Amino acid sequence: MTMNYPYSKVLTGPQYTVTTSGPHIQVYNTVSGVLLHSTTSLDETGLAVLLKSGPIKLAVIDPLESHLMTCGEDKVLKVWSLDGLKLLSSRELPKRPTSLIFTKDGQTIVTADKFGDVFSYPLSPSDSEPVKKNKTNVFGEMNPAGGQLILGHTSLLTSAILSHDEKFIITSDRDEHIRVSRFPKGYNIEMYCLGHQQFVSALHVPSNRPGELISGGGDPVLKIWDWRTGVTKYEVEILSVAKPTVKARPVKQRPNDGQGSHSRKGRKKKANAQPVPGDTPESTPLQDIDMKAPEDDDTFVFCVNQIATLDDTILVTVVGSTSLFYMPYPTGQNSGDVHHISLNYPILDFIVADKATIYVTVDTNYESVSSNSPAVVRIILTDSKLSLEESSHSLLETLNASCIVATEADLKSLDLYNSLVSMPKSNEEYEDPSETNNPDRTGKKKAARLRVEQALQQARTGKHEQDVTEGSEPDKKRHKSGTDAAL
Repeated sequence: MTMNYPYSKVLTGPQYTVTTSGPHIQVYNTVSGVLLHSTTSLDETGLAVLLKSGPIKLAVIDPLESHLMTCGEDKVLKVWSLDGLKLLSSRELPKRPTSLIFTKDGQTIVTADKFGDVFSYPLSPSDSEPVKKNKTNVFGEMNPAGGQLILGHTSLLTSAILSHDEKFIITSDRDEHIRVSRFPKGYNIEMYCLGHQQFVSALHVPSNRPGELISGGGDPVLKIWDWRTGVTKYEVEILSVAKPTVKARPVKQRPNDGQGSHSRKGRKKKANAQPVPGDTPESTPLQDIDMKAPEDDDTFVFCVNQIATLDDTILVTVVGSTSLFYMPYPTGQNSGDVHHISLNYPILDFIVADKATIYVTVDTNYESVSSNSPAVVRIILTDSKLSLEESSHSLLETLNASCIVATEADLKSLDLYNSLVSMPKSNEEYEDPSETNNPDRTGKKKAARLRVEQALQQARTGKHEQDVTEGSEPDKKRHKSGTDAAL
């Protein structure tokens, strides 16, 4: 059976629709559905450079539909012209980004990375001031792309979004925290939104409720905040509905083999060692995700992937789940029931195309349900209920007809469910929140977390006030003490 790259990302606007498949990009006319440009048509040299960058992990279109921004495993930030799909610039980022943002005017790029930093860059590198490899940020750390530091956490950043007026930037990290900071002067911290017990992996500010924030991650509930005050307005329980639909599972890391294989030196020793009979790449796979794990095993990890809104309906996907979840926006004491539409395959991405339409991409390589299963489906919202569109649509037909052929090795390199491994601090320490009901459970990690939460709560209520004056950059070492140590 022929295997194709799944669409890891789908972006759509009034004029262009863009998909990413492994290392490839394809651009379509949104209205006619015609495939306009594809990186598969690059010449031999251009294709070799593209493939060397590896699978695309992040992709964003600017609000003006002029430029596309992408980044892959090589940490190279690429800016493309959508008209002709021409590569305009490439910049190596200091760390692998977890979020990419275009400002409304399309002239500024904002990145959040795994080191916990947020940087801003001009759309085009300055010709008059070429980027130097030894350029550093205000903390003296290397930034080969010469970005301007906005703010820093001391934990892996998982998501970053701008408020609709672009006066604030909201960031979340793997240590359960959400921070609201001034933009672009991020050292002015406006508020903390505290209350998550697990990592926070997704943030969304509804366009029709710009003062509210929806967040989700490893907790069994979605939280809806007044992000200006840090107050939780509503909680919507989603874990019980989502858990039966999650098929992908992370596998536990293999224990150290005595050769120090998890250290840099150990890997080097192992690389130079004589091969052991039977110890081949085929007999010792290195995949992080067990795609065929039984659904009742003890390696379950719950991780919210995306949150969006369509009018007064909240849309949510969960990593490795086969369903798109939706619920009415909470009002008063009524949080509403969580519904879902099943698509048989794990959902990779979705985007709200207009007031009633959603495009969803799925991983049809997960298992053989049907050889004719579409890689993209179109879902319609009617009377607060989601349903698959039955009628034909030109763009949808072209998307499903233009999938790019891939090899088995290509598909293994995609690492589509890495969040199940990277978000929890330790797979072995991760606990299913729905099964953790012992209030007396103690331990160093639990006690430390409680102390940090108490300090943060005191800071938020004004018991510990910090003087942060505009124009003075805080020393990053300060974040290792006090309330900033966890942020």
